[in-house]
Amino acid sequence: MLKKLFGSLLGGSNEPAQQNHAPNFEERRKATRRKCELSVEANHARRSFQAVVVDLSAGGAQVICPANLKVKINSPIKLTYYDGSDAYEIQTIECSTIWKRVSADGTTQSVGVKFVDQKSMGKSWVKPIMQEIGFRPNNIREQRKMCRVGCYLKASVKLPGFQGVVCKVKNIGLGGLLLELPKPLRAGATVTVVTAGDDNLPANSYDGIVRHQQHPDPSAPFAHGLSFTGLTEEQKTDIQSFMIGQRKLGDKATLTWEEEIAREAELAAAGETSEEDAAEQAAYEAEKARILAAALAGELDDDEEEEDETEAAEGDGVDESEQSME
Repeated sequence: MLKKLFGSLLGGSNEPAQQNHAPNFEERRKATRRKCELSVEANHARRSFQAVVVDLSAGGAQVICPANLKVKINSPIKLTYYDGSDAYEIQTIECSTIWKRVSADGTTQSVGVKFVDQKSMGKSWVKPIMQEIGFRPNNIREQRKMCRVGCYLKASVKLPGFQGVVCKVKNIGLGGLLLELPKPLRAGATVTVVTAGDDNLPANSYDGIVRHQQHPDPSAPFAHGLSFTGLTEEQKTDIQSFMIGQRKLGDKATLTWEEEIAREAELAAAGETSEEDAAEQAAYEAEKARILAAALAGELDDDEEEEDETEAAEGDGVDESEQSME
């Protein structure tokens, strides 16, 4: 998949790529990231500023921006680089913001961007820079240190003032997990996830830090990547055994949001939904409805003019601006 998307960009094939879409989350996870330090001129939300590209992949980049910049997620951002040579045709590339994270000292923020037009990347400064830092057609895939397996686990997340918010764990590994819930969380927030467990993974409680957020579809819940702050030996053993079992199943437990809805509809039509499932789903829908009602009433304000007044969210881990990610 990645070779089809990026092989021509890296010079590995003269054949045009069969697909020309921006890589999705799973594809970006497989793409190798290499460190670099490249000063660029950026333009976002009608504001131009100096930024630094600190890592690069075939699908996007990580950019260091000023901390006071109000970055909007899923919004266009342009990156311009020119070194005085004629090695490339396109100096300014179109990107889209996908996550952001403020540094620990609060002086800068990291912003993840994905390239919008893959076809044009081969004519831009991205190609020579990628080659310069060591990219080749055979090394664009990443061997992740902490792999994860897909799952479908009922859980709840504990937050100050929001104890026991119903959520779902969609993948898990020794390094962390992917959580879905109707509430946006602030990157850097410390949370506790309590899983209900199933036949293959015992119920447990995991402490973690929110690293990133995914919310590509307004009708879908927020997906948050969490890294564990510590695991007991028993927890490690349980997760390892679960991962081995899921690998043997070929990760068939992984469901997209649409597949999940279809699955629940089929169960309901067949009369197989248990009282526990119905109660859990009702609580989940009620929480979503409450969040929506609060947003419509102005309690969860997304307006840019009031973003500076929503910093209180940092105290409880809830991201009112819905603009935080990895």
